[in-house]
Amino acid sequence: MLNSAAPFLTTGLVGRALEVSPESVRNFVRRGLLRATLTASGVRLFDPADVERFKAERTTPMQASAPGDRS
Repeated sequence: MLNSAAPFLTTGLVGRALEVSPESVRNFVRRGLLRATLTASGVRLFDPADVERFKAERTTPMQASAPGDRS
């Protein structure tokens, strides 16, 4: 769970929360999968609610299919 008291999170903190590298977080942003605000100095800041939502969407269990099932 992320600290909801923090107004914004950095790329490194988001990476730790999602258990991915900071480069993966930047790729998520470039691909439009995760929203970030870019400061004038080039730092990406993330809303904790957006990160929680992204994490929940990525951890939804997928339906298992039988081997060879192409449905």
